[in-house]
Amino acid sequence: KGIDREGAQQQLCVFLAAWLDDTVRRNVKTTTYNDYNKRCEIYIVPTLGEYSVKQLTPKLIRAWANAVRDNYAYSSAKQALEILIRALDQAVEDKLLEFNPARAVKLPRAKQDETVIRDDDEVGKSLTIEQEAALLAAVQSTDRHYTRSRAARSIGMYVLYVFALRLGLRRGELMGLRWKDIDLKTDVLHVRQQVNH
Repeated sequence: KGIDREGAQQQLCVFLAAWLDDTVRRNVKTTTYNDYNKRCEIYIVPTLGEYSVKQLTPKLIRAWANAVRDNYAYSSAKQALEILIRALDQAVEDKLLEFNPARAVKLPRAKQDETVIRDDDEVGKSLTIEQEAALLAAVQSTDRHYTRSRAARSIGMYVLYVFALRLGLRRGELMGLRWKDIDLKTDVLHVRQQVNH
């Protein structure tokens, strides 16, 4: 079938580095390349990097993707899996693999009541209490400025920033909030959807 057996013995970390430099860098913006590179370094290389390309199986990739989902956020696992799929598509095109084992993996969604301990790449980069207070004060003064100007009402960014800082909501989740998602009687907020931007 023309499979390059010797090339398939290279470690995934070596293949990914070459793929990022030879294919990704030439076809995407620098920011996208940097994002791919960062996600490979954080999510893929530490656990799958030592395996050879030919050792990758759907079962191994599924276990890896579930571990990423359990230790980070669902979106992190999904994005990392998508990057791995694209990389291994190149391996198939280069005749290192007969088929892409990552394409057989479907990542199950996180359970509704599941709490994610850590968030993406921002572990250890939280604002201090003082920085958070300064940010909220700046946003609140901006809201007041718009309220006192000719605008009919405040642009209301303060509440969104409070939700983001205190509840850990992401931009898409904030933009997806509706009044029916907030139960003022029980002080419960339900995140039921997100807006892709």
